[in-house]
Amino acid sequence: MTSDIVPLDEEGFTAYMADRFRQAVPNWPVTVEGPLKITIHVSDPLKCMLDRAFDYCQSRPGEGAEWLESYVEKMRAYVESMNAPIDRAMLRVVVRPKDYIDRAQQGAAEKGSEMAIEPLAEDLSAACYIDLPTALRSALTPDFETLGFSPAEALAQAKANQAADLEDFEASLEDLGDDVAILRGDVYHSSWFALHEAWAGLAERYEDGLLVAVPAMDTLLYARENEDSIISMHEAAEDVADESERPISKSVYRWEPDGWTRIPGPVRIGGKNVYLRPKF
Repeated sequence: MTSDIVPLDEEGFTAYMADRFRQAVPNWPVTVEGPLKITIHVSDPLKCMLDRAFDYCQSRPGEGAEWLESYVEKMRAYVESMNAPIDRAMLRVVVRPKDYIDRAQQGAAEKGSEMAIEPLAEDLSAACYIDLPTALRSALTPDFETLGFSPAEALAQAKANQAADLEDFEASLEDLGDDVAILRGDVYHSSWFALHEAWAGLAERYEDGLLVAVPAMDTLLYARENEDSIISMHEAAEDVADESERPISKSVYRWEPDGWTRIPGPVRIGGKNVYLRPKF
């Protein structure tokens, strides 16, 4: 059993995590490539960047060991699921930070593979993932070939699978007046941001404008647009993202008929957040 004391220096933390991975996946070699960089040598070597885990443990001293056990278990499940059989019903659309998707796409390209992705907003992209019983991973060229899809067709199928729950999603959207509404608890809540038309009915009811934020994988925020709600949405998105293990974005977006527009946040004046509407 690994010590519950998590080292908070980069070298010690990396060695600690390498030991944990070796215990979790004993059938695959684990090597340290550098500070906060580990590779698990499965058929397609899996590079583990530990920056986020390291930052999380540094920000919460004393809580890291338990959180890392969950982190390692998810990695174990991911490794063991890499060769699991798939079908089209497993394709799901996810929303992630654009820079994260860009790095993942570049990494796939370096291995001669490709992801199915689509830009959504200034700092967000959609991607096609595979929903396995114990893991969620990006869909790649071998998966598309197995299913007989092009990347674009796979992403379209992923959106269709998400849209199968559209009626329940629309029923969950409440008009809370000037308050910020929150949907939380399902890892696919954030995926609805990728289905722009799913918000059309609420946008029509919110005549002054509909604001949406995707602060975390399992969380959506939305509100009727006004100056107060713009401030409240930015504050709520920042709070949720800061508290989340899997943050996505602190940005706030306005629903437009042809896409999403990023809304600038408030500025701090005299100890208060004040929204200064841009001039056009």
